[in-house]
Amino acid sequence: MVRKVKGIVAVAAVMLVLLLSGCASQPSVKDLSPEEVVTQFWMLIGKGDYEHAYDLAYHANQNLSKQAWIDKHVSMWGENGSYIKIYSFNVTESYPINGSLFEGNFSEARVVNTNATISYMGQNETGELRIVVVNTTDGWKIFSNY
Repeated sequence: MVRKVKGIVAVAAVMLVLLLSGCASQPSVKDLSPEEVVTQFWMLIGKGDYEHAYDLAYHANQNLSKQAWIDKHVSMWGENGSYIKIYSFNVTESYPINGSLFEGNFSEARVVNTNATISYMGQNETGELRIVVVNTTDGWKIFSNY
């Protein structure tokens, strides 16, 4: 009986460590810089992790549920990101812009410029991508319809 309890405790301890390490790998949105939000958003899209990518985007249309947003992105980028492959994605610069230009109550807004090489449905593209991010009460969010 004691051996069985020790085995259960050991398994529970291993599962707890795995659970906690999984939580630690996904930082809070509030802790991310604008550049990190942009990079993480596109890496999540590339992996087809639309559920976590959703948390990094500002949703002006509150009538669109999270599941509807995810479904839209599955159809756009493919199940598990199967329509898109991100070969390289680097932030090149970031600079402030006037946050009042965007509908919403934002304390700041920035443009994050990136250089990327992306394949979408077999078509390779290399170039610059400019992404607007806004500082919300929940942290920096991508302000666009990606």
